[in-house]
Amino acid sequence: MTTSPAVRTLTLDEVTDDLARIVGTHADGAWVAPDDNIFDLGVDSMSLVEIKEAVAEQLGVALTFSDFFTHFTVADLAAVVLQRAGEVSP
Repeated sequence: MTTSPAVRTLTLDEVTDDLARIVGTHADGAWVAPDDNIFDLGVDSMSLVEIKEAVAEQLGVALTFSDFFTHFTVADLAAVVLQRAGEVSP
């Protein structure tokens, strides 16, 4: 039987920083500002798959591909991640 990792409360700033780091890793190491459009940074469909998987693995939240096309800045995506994290039952 597996146990769940310890639950911690995340702030919007922490999630934004984490997402910026994840996106930057998949955008040729670019520094990513909260209001940067991820597609302007050169994120393509393959990178999007990798970012989606990294968010799920590192932040424990599943984003959909449509999330990236309706919330295309790191700040907007961070708000979605934070909202979804709050919807997860302990």
